[in-house]
Order: sequence, then C-alpha cells, then structure tokens
Amino acid sequence: MVARVSASSVQRARCMEVLVSFVLAGIALAGSPGPNTLSLAATGAAFGARRGLAFLCGLVIGMVAVMLITASGVVGIVLALPGLAPAITAAAAAYFL
Repeated sequence: MVARVSASSVQRARCMEVLVSFVLAGIALAGSPGPNTLSLAATGAAFGARRGLAFLCGLVIGMVAVMLITASGVVGIVLALPGLAPAITAAAAAYFL
C-alpha cells in the first residue's frame, strides 16, 4: 500500500524547514560579535549591568526604527528620487554630530 502525501502537507513541511533554518541563522547572527555586541559588552564592563541594559534598550529601539523605516517604503522613495540621497546623507551626518 502506497501512502499518499498531499501537496499542501509537503509545502507545509518545507515551510517549517525553511522557518527553522531562518530562526537558527537569526540566533547565530544576533550573537555574533559585531559592533553592537562589542560596544554593549564594553559598556556593560565599564559602567555595569544597569547602564548596559539601558544601552541594549537603545540598540533595540534603533534597530526597530530602521526596520520600520525600511518597511514603510522610504527606501523606495529614495530610490525613485535619487536627488534626495544627498539631503538624507546630510541630515544623517548632522544627527550623528
């Protein structure tokens, strides 16, 4: 007797496989030493856990803001209007200074 497997169950299994791979890659990348991780470790070591936690909250808020801006379509507007790029670059530089 041959077991029948529906296309939707195969598709669901493939989707879960991709999701597990995505989550594992996300965990590995989140814990990899990058500028945020290294600066957070340095802040925690220099100023203590309480200030390190405040720094972490700032990092998370900044990352969420970048994701929201990207998801809102601002990037598409900038790509459609290349003349905006220098103005945005100048605004970003002024913000960092």
